[in-house]
Amino acid sequence: MHIITAFLFDGLASVSTVELVVWSILIGVIIGTLSICYKKIIIGSFVRDLLKAEANSKDNAKTLLELGYSKNFFVKHELKRGAELRKLVWETDDEIQQAADGTYYSARKKEMIIQTARFYISEENKYKADVRYNAKGTDIFTLIIAVILFTLAAFALIKFIPYISSQFTSLFS
Repeated sequence: MHIITAFLFDGLASVSTVELVVWSILIGVIIGTLSICYKKIIIGSFVRDLLKAEANSKDNAKTLLELGYSKNFFVKHELKRGAELRKLVWETDDEIQQAADGTYYSARKKEMIIQTARFYISEENKYKADVRYNAKGTDIFTLIIAVILFTLAAFALIKFIPYISSQFTSLFS
């Protein structure tokens, strides 16, 4: 029994090990938070503008210029690659086909003329797009607060885990 507790808790009692684990988790949480904010704020604004413009069919589709996104690198990038946004936002010239696994793909070449392409969100995808890219509760202030709170939690963990680990070691010794 002593060998198992020594292996588990003595290794964790090392400050460098605890710090490495906690800082790695903190960095992962910060990257995840930034990713969510990117999707909700930057990409979400494009989706919300498409929904607001009632671009819900090929007939009502809008260009990036009409929506004010002709110079937005991030939106162009998300529209070019076959990512999550392209499953919701369709191009009018695409011959959209559904694969056997239920995913949609374009029969056209990967290159598209992004400035002249017209985009829309179909009625079937309207609810999904609204929920996925809803901006409620996601802003820069929330991001800053989250990073500060997670950083404080990381410092608290670094401070108290060695103490708790030594208490467990003494309890099982």
